[in-house]
Amino acid sequence: MARPHVQLLGRSGVEAGGTWHEFVPERRYQLLAYLAYAGDWVSRDQIAYLFWPRAVSQTARGNLRSLLERVRGVTWLTALEIERNRLRWNVTTDVAALQAALERVPEGDPQVIVTLFAGPLLTGLESYDGSEFGNWLDLEREHLYGRWREGMLRQVEFSTDRADPDGALGLLEVVLARDGLDEEVVRLYLGVATRGGRRERALRVYSEFAKHLQRELGLQPAEGTQHLARQIENEHSANPALAAIGVAVAQPDGSAPAATVSLHAVPSSFVGRLPERAEIARLLASPERRLLTLVGPGGIGKTRLARHVTHDLDGRYDAGCCFVTLESLALPEAIPARIAEALELEPAGEDPLEQVVGHVADSSLLLVLDNFEHLVAGAAIASVLLNRCPNVDLLVTSRERLNLAEEWLLPIEGLPFPSESATAETAMAFDAVELFVQRSQQHAPYWTLRDDEAQHVLRICRLLEGNPLALELAAVWVRLMPCAEIARELAANIDFLAASARNATERHASIRATFEHSWRLLGEVEQDGLRKLSVFRGGVTREGAAVVAGVPIPVLAALVDKSMLRVAPGGRYDRHPLLYGYSREKLAERPDQEARLEERHAEYYFRLLIEWGAKLQGAFHERAMAVIGEDLENVLTAWRWAITTVRVRELQQATAPLQQFFALQDRGREGAEVFGQMVAALSETDPHHRAALGYALVSHGFFLHRRDPQRMQVLQSGLALLRPVQEGTGIMWGLYVLGLSAAWTGGRDEAREYYQQTLLLASEEGDERARGDCLTNLARLMQDGGDYEEAIRFANEALDVWRTLPDEFGEVWALIWLGLSTLRSGHVDEADGVMALALQRARRRDDTLQVSLITAHRGLLAHARGDLHLARELHLEALAVTTGSLEESFTTPMYLADLGRIETDLGNEEAAEARFAESIARSVRHRWWAHQLSAVAGLAELRARQGNERVALELASMVRHHAATERIHQDQMLALIGDAGSRLPDDDVAAALERGRTMRLDVVAQGLLQSRPIPDAASQGAEHDRTEHDPADHG
Repeated sequence: MARPHVQLLGRSGVEAGGTWHEFVPERRYQLLAYLAYAGDWVSRDQIAYLFWPRAVSQTARGNLRSLLERVRGVTWLTALEIERNRLRWNVTTDVAALQAALERVPEGDPQVIVTLFAGPLLTGLESYDGSEFGNWLDLEREHLYGRWREGMLRQVEFSTDRADPDGALGLLEVVLARDGLDEEVVRLYLGVATRGGRRERALRVYSEFAKHLQRELGLQPAEGTQHLARQIENEHSANPALAAIGVAVAQPDGSAPAATVSLHAVPSSFVGRLPERAEIARLLASPERRLLTLVGPGGIGKTRLARHVTHDLDGRYDAGCCFVTLESLALPEAIPARIAEALELEPAGEDPLEQVVGHVADSSLLLVLDNFEHLVAGAAIASVLLNRCPNVDLLVTSRERLNLAEEWLLPIEGLPFPSESATAETAMAFDAVELFVQRSQQHAPYWTLRDDEAQHVLRICRLLEGNPLALELAAVWVRLMPCAEIARELAANIDFLAASARNATERHASIRATFEHSWRLLGEVEQDGLRKLSVFRGGVTREGAAVVAGVPIPVLAALVDKSMLRVAPGGRYDRHPLLYGYSREKLAERPDQEARLEERHAEYYFRLLIEWGAKLQGAFHERAMAVIGEDLENVLTAWRWAITTVRVRELQQATAPLQQFFALQDRGREGAEVFGQMVAALSETDPHHRAALGYALVSHGFFLHRRDPQRMQVLQSGLALLRPVQEGTGIMWGLYVLGLSAAWTGGRDEAREYYQQTLLLASEEGDERARGDCLTNLARLMQDGGDYEEAIRFANEALDVWRTLPDEFGEVWALIWLGLSTLRSGHVDEADGVMALALQRARRRDDTLQVSLITAHRGLLAHARGDLHLARELHLEALAVTTGSLEESFTTPMYLADLGRIETDLGNEEAAEARFAESIARSVRHRWWAHQLSAVAGLAELRARQGNERVALELASMVRHHAATERIHQDQMLALIGDAGSRLPDDDVAAALERGRTMRLDVVAQGLLQSRPIPDAASQGAEHDRTEHDPADHG
């Protein structure tokens, strides 16, 4: 029997039994439409939140049961599947057909995607009852339209390349019929039409667009669009190629475009400041002047100057220069942690200030602390660093002095300009004029400084006192008015600007005056757009600006034209941090609008986090990491809003993806802080909070340091809160996290128990993906522990799950551990076949990490066969695959340790030493203890070959007794102890083994890296920790 077909684009409904049934705007049809759009199983919790986001979990589930009873009453309904924890409507849809057609662009028939996109998603099913469904629909409409638009533009590019301008123009006209204000498409249309000889057609479309833009928004087309239209009108067009128009086309897999041409991609060149740079170098050359503060108003260029000074002085300091950005910090107490982060220090369970002092105490280093003005209460930290680190100099940028006895001040003022009239040529010798001219030409490429304009430019420079930011903002208006008019406009603020040199507050006001001037020159629509865009932190995509703030492309283009926004090469819109603060003040003047925007912003970025978080372990995990990372500031802003307003359900839904992102990004300290905030905001006594608090405690415990005695207690407490409220997904996730934590700290038996509990619960919940994850991790756990038979069993079970789903990403991981376990168990030829299949699938998916690991495993296989040169070649290939990727920190130490063994067997002892040393150094940096142990085990074998049995035995004993050592290395060390021990007296053997057993891995690693004798146990202190490894540091 044929499945029902659901139409979701335009007027929605279903074709069932040969009859058309239109959906009407009520909740049961919204539910059916949502299930049809999802195209797969959807959890009850997800639907409950969609329609009752403010209700407690139990109430929302009860409402859902009532709704399902009403849905069952629909007489024509078939193919609806309802299970205890999930739902699915097994139908075909026009959206699924459209998405399949978009995947085939440009090979398919373009008319298919034109016809299928019959209108906005679920027209007539909008929700205005405050449910999440309405927000979801807005977002999905924008997202689906964006995908359709990208597909159409890819087809346009294909048609243009095939010399079919009429076909390309016809497609562009379809897009413009959907959105007549899409200026990028208009510009593309002008280019295609001109190249195809359709000049009148191009001018007609431009004229209609300009009228529409003026009528709807009161704006003129962007300068680039106007310039192109003038070229066509004057018949001077140089037949601009499609690529010159600026079309950003996404790739078929949904990844970002390979290149995007921005409206104004302005290079940030550095002009002047040679005297200041020389003076800074002179002052810091004296041992009496170790704290130098560059003080001046905002926008004066302190940060840029400090950055260039780090390049000037890098060779003066043995440890170089370290630039620390303090702008985003809210509290002075966070300064040491930010310095530690800049120094690339991993969390060590101690006071961050003590950690920093311990690291740089003996170093010759220039530490730059940028944007200190809002943290002056923490100035004593600078004194501590100066007193305890005698070779460290501090360069601080601030709008306010630190008021320390050790402090030397260097006021930073505006760029120099002529004090009297000058010709254009003479004026260009002054930095302020050069900066103004450079920036003006970026906005008006054909403008040059003539003698008759030089006096007006000099007046502008004088009015703004050479302030670099003010000059840059003023320069944008050169494209709109003569310099004389710009000077007259600025003159209205001359008293305000003239008073700016008296103190920090008034200096800030001088920048505000420039902003106020720029603000007044904006139209109402542009002002409203800039005000709304201030809700975003760290930039925004075009889609985000439209969905959250309702700011369309033409307004974005107008703000870019006037330098109130800037466009990054990736197509994101952003603005100067000072402009952010100013525009945010404008938004705060309208508290009702601000509250609405903050809520909408949070909803949008929570949904982005949840959507892409689900892909962190899937086929698009690299893209998911990039998307979330790009918008992390916005995500965390949404998180802080939810904390402040105690939005329990939103926090609960966002917890798992955010935890996973921080883990994969090696951001343990930040993860502990973020989830600690959530724990503090919720109350165990409030029944509405308990489930979310359980999620928060599990995540917070996951990121606590290994040596924190409360860590496992926090994890268990979270799980205890989740059990009574029957949060099946949460319990399963909590158990899974406990399993990961136990595995990473060497507690393999404990980890297996947690995984087994998770597996049982996943089976009860019908969550096959969770089953696959658990089985795959069990396979790896058993492989690490040397139980290869069990590892093979679990890997085969995981394969069955992943192939049934199907999920090729999970399938490859199961094949990876199946192949390695098969090799370890001695079945080399069988392992070869498994690895070949895994490599084929991984390459088809172009997964960097998987390809790299499989290649390295094939190197291990070649090593086992005695083909040492092939083994080395494959490991070097594996190294090259992950170089520069997110996975490099994880894979490189492992591969280097394996290469050390290969070089040892080849007789290249010096090369082996170098490989092991580099492996240890990288492992220490990223706290990969298992990789350190592998490298130390290799060194033990090398020392035994060199005849240094005593050191070999000490290292072998330490490795063998460490909880994080893999079983294969334990076996290797046991064999080494037997062999090397046979060549020494029994008493010497016993002493060496006891010495090794009491050694700490971190001290051994440091000793090996510094090429000094390994300290004895007494010098290491009585208290030591076998498993220093902190899983939160690497996820």
